[in-house]
Amino acid sequence: SNGNDGTIYGATWSTDVPIPGCTDPLAENYNPEADFEDGSCEYEFEINHSMLFSDGTHSIIPYQEDYNLTENFTVECWFKVNGNQYNDNPTLLGKTRPSTNTDTGYSLRLHGWGFPTDIAFTFFRETGHSDLVVPYDFIQGVWYHSAADFDGDSLRLYINGEMIGSMFIDQPMTVNEYNLTIAGQNGSAESRTFNGNLDDIHISMVSRYSGNNFEPLQFHTVDEYTISLWNFDQNDSENIIDVSGNFHHGYNVGGLLDPNVPFTDIYGCTDPLATNYNEEATIDDGSCVFVETNYSLSLSQSGNYTISYSEELEFINEEEFTLQSFVKLDEESGSVYLLHTGQDGDPENSRYLRVGYNESYVYWEFDGGTNYSYTSVGLDNYEWNLVTFVWDGSIIKIYFNGLLISSDSPPNGPGPTNHRNITIGQTKCNMDETSYWSRSLTQEEIQTNMYVDLTGDEEGLVGYWNFNEGEGNTVYDLSGNGNHGTINGATWSDDVPEEPTPQPTNYTLDPTAIDFGEVELGQSATQTLWFNSADNGNVEITDIVTGDEVEASMTAFTLWNGASIPVEVTFTPNTEGSFTDSLVIYSDDPEVTEFTYNLTATAVANPNIVVTPT
Repeated sequence: SNGNDGTIYGATWSTDVPIPGCTDPLAENYNPEADFEDGSCEYEFEINHSMLFSDGTHSIIPYQEDYNLTENFTVECWFKVNGNQYNDNPTLLGKTRPSTNTDTGYSLRLHGWGFPTDIAFTFFRETGHSDLVVPYDFIQGVWYHSAADFDGDSLRLYINGEMIGSMFIDQPMTVNEYNLTIAGQNGSAESRTFNGNLDDIHISMVSRYSGNNFEPLQFHTVDEYTISLWNFDQNDSENIIDVSGNFHHGYNVGGLLDPNVPFTDIYGCTDPLATNYNEEATIDDGSCVFVETNYSLSLSQSGNYTISYSEELEFINEEEFTLQSFVKLDEESGSVYLLHTGQDGDPENSRYLRVGYNESYVYWEFDGGTNYSYTSVGLDNYEWNLVTFVWDGSIIKIYFNGLLISSDSPPNGPGPTNHRNITIGQTKCNMDETSYWSRSLTQEEIQTNMYVDLTGDEEGLVGYWNFNEGEGNTVYDLSGNGNHGTINGATWSDDVPEEPTPQPTNYTLDPTAIDFGEVELGQSATQTLWFNSADNGNVEITDIVTGDEVEASMTAFTLWNGASIPVEVTFTPNTEGSFTDSLVIYSDDPEVTEFTYNLTATAVANPNIVVTPT
């Protein structure tokens, strides 16, 4: 209409014209006739998957220049650890090669021999590399969202939307032409692979998370900043499809599609014996609650409880363990077993650890029936004692009430028991707070936690029985590992260990408590309380506080080193009945500055006093 018409010379008309459409054969709407990519490719698949990796399997994304993250970026994914790893640096996503100081690129990885204990992001710069390594208490089988975010100055690491670590970086990332490896690293596919599931791996050329917290998305979305997004929702595991539309597809080396994806698990108590058992829960979250009343287990002469074989309780060779229990022997007691797996028999190696009056005994078989035995001192009383056997892989140690009693160096640790059950008890006694650990407790740990109730989620705790059920024939394992026991010839008892009252160190009291006996109304009873120096220096008794019916002859004085001072304590009852009271003694004792001293009595009627009702 503007008159800008033209005239053609040496040309003809043709029906060969560009056909716009999706040119990606891996897209759902692939158009095999299209010869012009118009950005219309769609990757919406019907079934959600994650990718399961194990035993060296991984995926490779061939090199693309935009994987070199030289400016702001975010690398994020969902992952689930399925057990112990094959190396100490299992890599979730890596564009680098294993190196100590010199390389290029980056990697998002876990860290720790066996089960991972840290998460890390490695950032290679011109002058070296930066490792942001943060400890984290991962749980096997639980999905976690991880994100590494860089804004040009600070690198931040997030787990489930919470920032767990950050560091300043003053140089850009160095570039390379390596492939991108999922569940491994270039050049180390077999040595740094990941044992677990991965889902929704998202790489962006923008810093998405700058604060301390954010709400992770179950399914990441594609936007203008997305470089790649692999959600593993394809119909086969041969290819790794980038659903961002940027065609960063790859190929799979042994990984398997898995319908288990984030947020499909239900967390709760999975133990049917717990009071809050959730039959719909698929992942145990450590919330199981069992009936709690303070009892001990009272065993007859051959009474015991038996625990079915569990791999967690079979400690072999140099594998560390700690067995611990409060024990109160009876005068008819033999030796109480903290562990017993039956009689001798190769290859069913037997083992037992026991303690009795005047003798402790350790025995196990190893190496085709070769035996190790060790006899040591035993208990010297019939009170409650905390007995602890500790094996650190080379030395067996025996502790009574947190004090090291004896130790020995066996030639080897215990051999396998061929799936034998464990018997605990086997003599007349009381037991309480029995625990098994897959590590060697230190003396400090034993002493610190003697009278502390365990929560069940302590590091290395594999079995814990506190005997507070009070009825039935089952003792519950409160460690969350389901190692419940069946009792035989035992009952519940309210005789339980009690933490001793801290005593002053610079003076003693004689008697240790006062019972005035029966005292008639209108009368008084007096007894003498002796304050005796412990020969550790002078002590200032600054105050003695009494109740309304008690009077002390002195309430403040200096107890000289080596001296003894009597204080007359008088009780004058006001009403009939049992009387329980105390003196509260204040002093400059270095250990106990406020000490409670117990008083008891019984006030009875006086026949010479007539009480007239008002």
